[in-house]
Amino acid sequence: MRKLIVAALLVISLIPAYANTPSRKDPHRPPCTSQECRAIQQYLKAHYCGRSPWGNGEGESCELRVPKAATRGFKTLASYHCDPEDTSRSYRCAQRGTVPAAVVEAMHGQLTAIGVPAAAQRGIYYSIYQPSSAPWKLVEATYLRYKGDILTECQVLAVLGTDSVPHVLHKASCTKNDVDKPVFTEWSLLDVADVNVDGRVEIILEGNAYEDHWLEVIRLREDLTPEIIYSGLGYWL
Repeated sequence: MRKLIVAALLVISLIPAYANTPSRKDPHRPPCTSQECRAIQQYLKAHYCGRSPWGNGEGESCELRVPKAATRGFKTLASYHCDPEDTSRSYRCAQRGTVPAAVVEAMHGQLTAIGVPAAAQRGIYYSIYQPSSAPWKLVEATYLRYKGDILTECQVLAVLGTDSVPHVLHKASCTKNDVDKPVFTEWSLLDVADVNVDGRVEIILEGNAYEDHWLEVIRLREDLTPEIIYSGLGYWL
């Protein structure tokens, strides 16, 4: 997952199921008062938090910890990596692994809907993840285009079932960003795990915004419709 470009905010998100209490000023860390929410938060702190408190966060803030590959609940089928150019502030990105044509076809309509040129042949990169105990795949499709200090970026994160129909978790329309202070939120997969011990795995995402990083947990219903059941922890600067 690309970590070189930190991000901030133009995301169409789902309404969290637990947000039945007044929100704090921080939309990524609403009050966690229900028994389920507190149980999820304890699981996340035990598995994905390092030092705490961290940054400028409150008592529950923590340094986020990426699990080792051997302990993660998924395998990576495809990914991409971006390296800085030697003579400019741009980045050179490369796709790793094979991206099936069915995935490209399934995500094409989602990408054009957020502003990616329909005929774009370059600049689209995919990360594809296969959970260890579920038949669906998680696909991250990202469009990147550099022009000097300006980066145009857009992203769709979706679950693909066996029918290859995308169930969108997050999508961010194409936005022009200053590479030093972007206005874009980038999502990355942290893990797939049964965080609430109900026998079914949930998707654990890391939200990366400008000087702000937090965790989100998404439950998939039987029809793969996503439901956010937790948002919080992490830190800000």
